[in-house]
Amino acid sequence: MRFISFSIAAATAFFTLASATPMHGEKRQTSYVGYLISTFSDVNPKLQWYLSNGNSPTSFTKLNKGNPVLTSTVGTKAVRDVFLASNGARTQHYMIATDLDINASGFSWDKATRTGSRGIVVWKSKDLVNWSSASLKSVEGATAGMVWAPSAVWDDTTQQFYVFWASRLYASSDTAHTGTAGLDRIRYATTKDFNTFSVPKDYVAPSDTPVIDQEFQYLGQKGHFTRFIKNETALQVYQENTTGGLFGTWERVPGYVTSGSPWEGTASFADNTVAGKFHILLDNYVQYAPFETTNINGGNWTASSTSGFPTGLKHGSVTQLTQKEYDAPFTYGWTRWLPGKKTVDARNADVTLRLLEKHDHEFGVLTPEKEKQLRRTLYWRLMTLLSAINIIDKSTLGYAAILGLFEETKITKAEYNNLNTMFYVGYLAFQWPGHYLLQRLPFGKFVGSIVFSWAIIVLLHCVAVRYAGLVVMRLALGAAEAIVVPAMEITIGRFFNRYAQSFLQPVLWISCLAAPVAAAFISYGLLWSTGAVLPWKLLHVVTGGITLLLAIWVWIDYPNNPADARWLTLEEKVQVVRRVHQSQQSSIEQKHFKKDQSVETIKDPVSWLFALQSFTLMYSNNLNYGQKNLITTSIGITPLNSTLVTAAGGVFGVACCVVATLALRRWPQNIAWHASI
Repeated sequence: MRFISFSIAAATAFFTLASATPMHGEKRQTSYVGYLISTFSDVNPKLQWYLSNGNSPTSFTKLNKGNPVLTSTVGTKAVRDVFLASNGARTQHYMIATDLDINASGFSWDKATRTGSRGIVVWKSKDLVNWSSASLKSVEGATAGMVWAPSAVWDDTTQQFYVFWASRLYASSDTAHTGTAGLDRIRYATTKDFNTFSVPKDYVAPSDTPVIDQEFQYLGQKGHFTRFIKNETALQVYQENTTGGLFGTWERVPGYVTSGSPWEGTASFADNTVAGKFHILLDNYVQYAPFETTNINGGNWTASSTSGFPTGLKHGSVTQLTQKEYDAPFTYGWTRWLPGKKTVDARNADVTLRLLEKHDHEFGVLTPEKEKQLRRTLYWRLMTLLSAINIIDKSTLGYAAILGLFEETKITKAEYNNLNTMFYVGYLAFQWPGHYLLQRLPFGKFVGSIVFSWAIIVLLHCVAVRYAGLVVMRLALGAAEAIVVPAMEITIGRFFNRYAQSFLQPVLWISCLAAPVAAAFISYGLLWSTGAVLPWKLLHVVTGGITLLLAIWVWIDYPNNPADARWLTLEEKVQVVRRVHQSQQSSIEQKHFKKDQSVETIKDPVSWLFALQSFTLMYSNNLNYGQKNLITTSIGITPLNSTLVTAAGGVFGVACCVVATLALRRWPQNIAWHASI
């Protein structure tokens, strides 16, 4: 829901539903430059703020470094259904919310509607910067089982707010609220200061339908409003229009606002730049989804682009901001660049902020066609490159074992096992210096240099015909992979939001699992070789040559970050940086090491859980890559057929990743379950 300012055309000192119907007039003419979403999340039921990127109605950045802006210290100490209300002069602001904690011990929805809070949580501010402590203000009597989803409308004439909410009422004799209640209904009261309220009355109370979550939208003409209400039976939102003010006659738009998922918690707001265009956010029980229309009276709502829209937002309100409000130095801290404001010095700033500083104001939301084009570009130009790099693999030694390595180098099985170990020794030893160089040097060129080095190292295996030489090669190869794999992970994080990352990760690893398939068939062909050069050397020549060509591609095309990706247009660069900043709530590329962040990572138990997961998953990696072919040949399978067995295993791994990709895209909220399976 959002703030609405209106005046009453016909003078009246007081009104009741049974008598005079107030006429609600024009909203004050104000120039707006952005939007502010006030919201919460189920896992963190505290007030959160999201600021629009300019006048974009679907691209937002979370404020306060991702932390809550306001926290309730009263009632249940949790809030939902937050609403920002302001007076007509925008000199007094009130943040109001439902007092409800669904994460509390022993919580049930039945209990919440019988003995829930009968008050609303209130914060007050004169400037949107400094806020009072939370207070809990009772608005209902003893017959009410709960007070949900408060919202407020300002009346310029009487200088007071009309406050609306949903309640379920019980018989006055049912003091414990154990019996059957009346249907959910919309109630209202008036207040001048959110300290004292008038006696509550029914506003919308159908005899056959429970209703909650009312939202008003002023349509720019005296007395013209749209309101949105949730039908608790159908679990859908319907729309009504009026030309007679809030207490005039309302006409319902046929059907519901949209179909599909259950919807609730409408937040409505007018477009700042396009006259006659309106937007709504609908809560599908998981998060908000944006919709828009240029025919609000007809109720023709279509889904908006979600490329820059934040995930996880729940029932809240959207407030149009003036330039002064948009630029306000909120003490909670901005996490985005704002015109004329410098929040960090150049040494500590994200390098992509320079792009936003110069061009953020030039572009709005991408059209659906441009959005599809951007996705295609990222998938084909970036993901194809990363997948090609990921095919570079350490498993060549495993195939060399059945292609004549033992016969020419005279190494023992114990020495062969040591060679596999040396790869991981090099990998571990170069983790710290490799990551340091990734941060300090030009990212893309450094990755290209490492891929080139990888190619040279693979080719040099051919001349390392003694154990000592092979040890050096394996150490060097491990050091190279210590850089390449993290670099690819970092790159995905720089170009894609969290939702896209969830299903692109298995796409990336499809290429990793496809590597044994390619290597197996190359080995299969080389086993037919009868020349003087043994097949294990030819394998390294072929794979090293392919990697050398790949190094040229990487040097030309691998970007440091979205701001210098040569295959993105300027508008696409801005859009990518915006959405990643919003999704990650962190910087994209830093060139300066921050000790405090390193310490925080070490102290974070989640970091150690990831480390444990990686250890357990990779424990058998040496067996899979280094010993698989030896094991298959030891049980009587010929070297020729052993390569085919390995190829079959790779195909199975690819199939698993394909299934994982589809599952993660279809059910993104169940990532933990996917990981466990």
